[in-house]
Amino acid sequence: MASSSTGEFEWGGKVQGSDSSYEQMRYRGTWYALYDCVHIRSDGEEPHVGKIMRMYEENGTRWVRVRWFMKGHELPFLVTKDLSGKNKKELYIGQGSVKGVENVNRVETIVRKVSVVCTARCSRNPQPSQQIVDGADYIFNKAYDAQERKLVKMDRIEKGLASKLFNQERHLKMEGPSP
Repeated sequence: MASSSTGEFEWGGKVQGSDSSYEQMRYRGTWYALYDCVHIRSDGEEPHVGKIMRMYEENGTRWVRVRWFMKGHELPFLVTKDLSGKNKKELYIGQGSVKGVENVNRVETIVRKVSVVCTARCSRNPQPSQQIVDGADYIFNKAYDAQERKLVKMDRIEKGLASKLFNQERHLKMEGPSP
């Protein structure tokens, strides 16, 4: 299964049709798969939250492309002025093709896996149980459109991207917060 392995790192299966992209990896004893959510080390006190969109190796360096979730205090004031008192676990997934919605990070910047559950009531989104929502590290039901600088409902997300952002059955089987 693994194409490259060291004591703390191992690649899982390759993405079909790719020589350098992988479907999963084991890092520091934890398996990560495409579309898992993670804490990424930051210069600030709090780690950033992102969704793994691609895992690959280039010139011997291991990379993850991450789509960012934003916390309310990270969004422009005009967007968040009506959000005061909202759930502290609530995030907003980045959308748009502008700088900063996604970027590439070294695998070594991953701190840990986190549970992020989409609570949007949308036909394309498998609905989580209340137990899953309560046990999640974070929740989200809207995207922040960085181009238009506004919050948008998840049903406005393009179909191909939405399938990667909405809940996946394997994530709905998790119980309780991440370790």
